[in-house]
Amino acid sequence: MAEKLGLRGGFIVLINIVPAKPRNLTVIEVTTNTLSVKWAKSAATDLKGYTISLYKGDEKIRTKDLDKDESLYHFIGLDSGAMYKVELIAKNDKDKTSTPAITYGATEYPEEIASFFNRLTIVGCVLILGLLGYLIYRVIVTRKAKTD
Repeated sequence: MAEKLGLRGGFIVLINIVPAKPRNLTVIEVTTNTLSVKWAKSAATDLKGYTISLYKGDEKIRTKDLDKDESLYHFIGLDSGAMYKVELIAKNDKDKTSTPAITYGATEYPEEIASFFNRLTIVGCVLILGLLGYLIYRVIVTRKAKTD
């Protein structure tokens, strides 16, 4: 509701009301260069639309005004393996804005990089286990030498 009439002290007072914050803003799909979000449509009769913004770190990199009937948006052409913040604001027909709904999402790494990290993780685990085994061996040898 954009405005509400109220009677105060015999005077009619117009009270401006901001739209409700968008609900259930959620990342629903990511690829190496896309991030898709959805939200629950507002039932407000005076809703004009939404403004969706994308941030990388503290920098706002994209903003788009959306129709009031939309509840899904795809950001394309993004950097792979990057973290993003999505902010969605509702606007009413008086251009009052809601508090933002916020969600976070990260694009995937390309397959070859993900595969490299998986192999690197396996090699790292093997090295750590090998080092741990060596350290245990040295402790046993040192204690045995002290008792002889």
